[in-house]
Amino acid sequence: MNRHQSRLQRDATRPFMLRNLRRTERWARVLGGVVLMVLGLTLPVPFWIEELAETVGLLAAVTGTVGYCPVKHLFARVGEGSTYPTEEEANDGQPR
Repeated sequence: MNRHQSRLQRDATRPFMLRNLRRTERWARVLGGVVLMVLGLTLPVPFWIEELAETVGLLAAVTGTVGYCPVKHLFARVGEGSTYPTEEEANDGQPR
């Protein structure tokens, strides 16, 4: 890759569906999100806590399922770090 390419040009060569979460982080988000949603539905707590737990759980489960977290992407852009794992990190060392 040419070192004089802009970040936008480098990002344009990436696959259409961006993923910035590793496989283990994706599973943790899905499982944690499901647990939060179940707890929000079953615990005898005030209504606003139930809604908060269900909303956060749903967001965590969706970002884990899709593999992309826009908040993580924004924070990495501010720090100018790469949010994209390498192919090996994305597959946790397993070949495709």
